[in-house]
Amino acid sequence: MSRIFCEPVKKDDRIFFKDDSKYILFDTGFFGSPGSNSAASDGTIGPFKVNSMPQHFFDGFINMKMDDGEKVSAVFNPMDGYNCLLAPNTLMISDEDEEILDYKYFFPFIDPFLPIIRGKLNGEEGRIFFDSGARHTMFTEPRFATEKVGCYTEWMAMKHTYSELDTYKVVFENSDNTLKYEGTGAFVDDISYRMMSRQMNIMAMMGIDIFKRYQLFIVAKGQKRGLYLLDI
Repeated sequence: MSRIFCEPVKKDDRIFFKDDSKYILFDTGFFGSPGSNSAASDGTIGPFKVNSMPQHFFDGFINMKMDDGEKVSAVFNPMDGYNCLLAPNTLMISDEDEEILDYKYFFPFIDPFLPIIRGKLNGEEGRIFFDSGARHTMFTEPRFATEKVGCYTEWMAMKHTYSELDTYKVVFENSDNTLKYEGTGAFVDDISYRMMSRQMNIMAMMGIDIFKRYQLFIVAKGQKRGLYLLDI
């Protein structure tokens, strides 16, 4: 069993961290095979063994250099069986069981492998995929595109291309309406993403922006798996 502490690094509103040798993207939306999603150019992330993938894969998928000029050489997905605390200045990663007793809100995972929770978007309840590698909430159904507030350029990793996305006001709530977050969401008008959403039966992908107000504890190993929001 291992536990490591790293300093999270924000770049382009995404979360990265560094082990002894490389930068790593913190991404619950990175797919491999169930239980074996994380990957690195050298096959390790800190003390943890992960899949090995060539550097050119990360260059294409992430398409980014850090401020010091280094490339990103790994992607870490907590859903492989890790428990992670993401605080403003600390990222803790552990493969030990965790029991979280003091928290503000809890969203249980409703899928055995994917970070899918239940919540409400603009008053409609459904399945929501938590993607910590996404800057914004993203949705593919035009019914959520009601009040436009702007647009931005997003790197669409699945297609290895940039897209101009319109953003709209969105309201996210938990099922019992105790949490209400008013933010922005991007409308992705793309057949590939729409088909992926329908195959997983999700109505939206929730990005990392909603957690700017909270510390986030992701529990993917233990009896009570899910997302925990803690006060900062």
